[in-house]
Formats: sequence, structure tokens, C-alpha cells
Amino acid sequence: MTRILFVSAPLPGHMDWGGMHRTAVALLARGHDVRWATEPYGFPHLERLGIPTFALPTTGWLWPPPPMPANLSPQARARERQRRAVAVWLDPERVLPATEALLDLVRQWQPDLLVSEPFMAAAAFAAELAEVPLVIAGWPATEMPTRVPPHQAEAARLAQAWRRTMEQRLSVRGTYWAPGPLPWLRSPHLHIAYFTREWYATWRVLIPPTLLVGGMPPQPGGTPPAWMRALPEDRPWALITLGSAFTQDEAFFLRAATVAHKLGAQVILATGDQALAERLRAALPADIHVATWVPFAHLFPRLRLVIHHGGVGTTHAALVHAVPQLVVPHAADQYYQAARVQRTGVGLALRVEQVRTPALEDALVTLLEDSHWRRRAQAVAEQMASLGGVERAATAVEALLAGTSPEQC
Repeated sequence: MTRILFVSAPLPGHMDWGGMHRTAVALLARGHDVRWATEPYGFPHLERLGIPTFALPTTGWLWPPPPMPANLSPQARARERQRRAVAVWLDPERVLPATEALLDLVRQWQPDLLVSEPFMAAAAFAAELAEVPLVIAGWPATEMPTRVPPHQAEAARLAQAWRRTMEQRLSVRGTYWAPGPLPWLRSPHLHIAYFTREWYATWRVLIPPTLLVGGMPPQPGGTPPAWMRALPEDRPWALITLGSAFTQDEAFFLRAATVAHKLGAQVILATGDQALAERLRAALPADIHVATWVPFAHLFPRLRLVIHHGGVGTTHAALVHAVPQLVVPHAADQYYQAARVQRTGVGLALRVEQVRTPALEDALVTLLEDSHWRRRAQAVAEQMASLGGVERAATAVEALLAGTSPEQC
């Protein structure tokens, strides 16, 4: 029996990426011995999917991140977001112990293949040290830029210094890292990207090893939760979320929820943080539903709008369900998702500082009232579904294990 080890940070968004978790489920259904290695914090999400787990004492991720310093200027806050986008997953003080723990697990269980999310530095180092092939799920292999935008330059320098430090400490060459100023995992074997070629139109995507599989709405298991069944049917439903890693923006939640509620939407907030959820419940109208987590498979078919940060998993869920989007990126690759949402015509993008201006209300009005956005979102959803989704991704993994070409799947 083939052994396949999936590895990720313990956050729901970092087990998703548009289909990473459901690719594991598909491989399980085909008879493979599939396990998922992460910290126990992430086990409830995996258990809901029926994926067996291995507990890691650390994945190298800093979670939860410390509170954002108070009284920062907008420019300083933006720089701090960029620094944190690197520090949460690439700090040697956490990544080196995580590499040791994962390497021990790999040597004990002896998987035939590792499948990692794009931001698991320990997986890249452990795969090289153990000489186990590594697949990246959720991100294409790309030719990297030789320059970075000015607002990312400081964070990029820090990332490269940390990466060089770890390669020297571990005596590795960086086999599974892309060259260039930005720290990206890159595998010569297979990258599974759950989007279309059009989505990456501005990137130099390497095909092979990238396989673009798009996606389609998953079948929701069980019945919708009671709180969903109690929501009114005659109001447009709007989800507001910042995913699981960039949740500490209370002002964003308050402003977006207040404006959407004023426009007549049934607002659902997913905060990713229990303490934040409690504060928002106390501050917002009682008919706004506030939760730390919501079941996407049940909720997205009912949504008219999603307001979010541009995380890959949330963006993908909106695309496959044909839900118009308003994206307010906070850091890292979220800026790219925001740009592609706007360029493909499935939604709009705003800067964080624009949330405090009339631009937010203007954007919500047009997305809720103009059917153009829904029609365009439906066209993109059909393109996504035509590529085969997670079943095609599972077939590609099997092809790699069998020594055949994944891109022919």
C-alpha cells in the first residue's frame, strides 16, 4: 500500500488551498494509506474530513501571532504586516525544531511521498534530508521575479537571511526552494494548483511541473448547522472573514459588518479567533451571526457576497460557487488574489485604508445590486469545473508514484 504524508500548518486555510484537504480524502478513498502531519490544534478540521493524523509538536508556524503593536502609522502597520507574513512561517527558531520533528516522523513512517502546502519550510528541508519526493499543493511552480515591490523589500531581505541561516545549519542545498528574492517552495516533481491558466495569466507558470486542476463545489456532508437554518431567506447573505492567519483587524470586521448590515444584507462573520468573536458580538447588532468558524460547503451555496482578505482557500470557494467577492488584502499573496479577482471580473478589491471610506459602501452596493458580477462569476465557475478538480489532482499524485507523467492526467 502506498504511503502519502500530507503536511501543513494547523490552520484550516492552510489545509485547504482550494482542494489540498479534499485531495487527501480522494486518495484515501482510492485505497492509499494517507496521513496528515500537523499540530493538534488542526485535528478537529481533519477529523471532520475523516483524515488520519500524526501529531507534530511544532510545524514551524507562530500561532496565534502576538497582537499588533498599538498606535502604528498606516505605513508602519503595512510594513509590520509584511514582516509578520514572513515571520509566522520562516523564523529559524521555530522552523529548525519543526524540521527535526518532521524528519523523525518521516524516517519512522517512511512515506513514499510528501505533499505540502506552499508555506511549510520544514517540509522542504525534511524532504531534502530524507530524500523523499515532495509535491506542493495549492501553488504553481513559477519563474520568480528578480525584484520585489518596495513595500515587500524589507520582509524579503529578512526571509532570505533566515533561509540562508537554516540551509547552513542543516547542511542542505535548498533543493525545494525557488531561486530569487522571495521565499517560495518549489518542487521539480509536481505542483497542484486548484485554479485555471487564466488565473495565473500574469505569472510565468512552469508547466510542467504545474498541473492546473480548477475545482468544483464539494458535496456538503450532513445537514446545515441550526444557526444557518434560522437565518432569514429573504435577505442577501454576506460572509465576512479574514481567514485563520490575519484575523487581528477588529476595525475591518466592525466597519464591513456595519455597512453590509445597513445595506440590508444578512451578515455572517467568521473571525478565526474566539476572543475577537466575543467582542464583536457585544459591539454589533444581534441579528449579525458571529462565529469563529463556518462550514463553507454548506454556507457558500447560499451566499450573495463574500468580503475577505484574499486567502487562496476563501477565494477558491467563492470562485467555484460563483459568489461575487470584495477582497481587502492584508499581506503576502493576498494582493495577487485581490488583483486577479478584479481583473477576471468576479469582484472588486480595496486597500485596507479604503475600508474606512465611502469606497466600501460603493463597492458593496454594486456587488449586491448589479447582476453582472454573478454572471461573470458563474462563467469562471464553469471554467474551473471543466479542469477536473480534486479527482484529477489525486490521479496526478498516483501517476507520480507510478513513475508516469502527472501532466498527462
